Amino acid sequence: MKRQRTIWIIAAVLAAANGLLFAAAENHRESLRGLSAVTVRVERLSEEARAGGLSEQALRAEVEQRLKAAGLKVLTPSEAAQTPGRPVLYVRVNARLPYGSDSYAVNVTLALLQDVTAARDPALTIR
Repeated sequence: MKRQRTIWIIAAVLAAANGLLFAAAENHRESLRGLSAVTVRVERLSEEARAGGLSEQALRAEVEQRLKAAGLKVLTPSEAAQTPGRPVLYVRVNARLPYGSDSYAVNVTLALLQDVTAARDPALTIR
C-alpha cells in the first residue's frame, strides 16, 4: 500500500511537469526560449509524505531523469548560479492523509525561477 501511494504522488508530480508548458501563457512560454539547462530544487516533504514512502531524493531523481529525457541539461546548484538567468525548477509536493482516509490529498507546485531584466533599466536584474 505504501508503494502504491508513493507511485501516485510521483505520478501527480510528473503529470504536472508534463502539462507545465501547455498551461503557461504565451509570454511565459517565450521566456523559455533558449533555456537548455536547469537545476532542480525540491522543497522538504511533510512527515506524512515521508511516512508514505516518498523522499526528496527519489522525487529529485525522477524529475531530473525526465528533464534529461526531454533534452535539458541538469545543473548542480553551483553551476546554475554561474548560468545566465540562474534557472531553477522548483518542486513542491504537499501530500496529506485526510483524517479517516487511506488516500492522500496531493497538491503539486512546479515553478521555473529565473532572473529577469527590466526593460526600462537593463542594469536592473530581478530574481
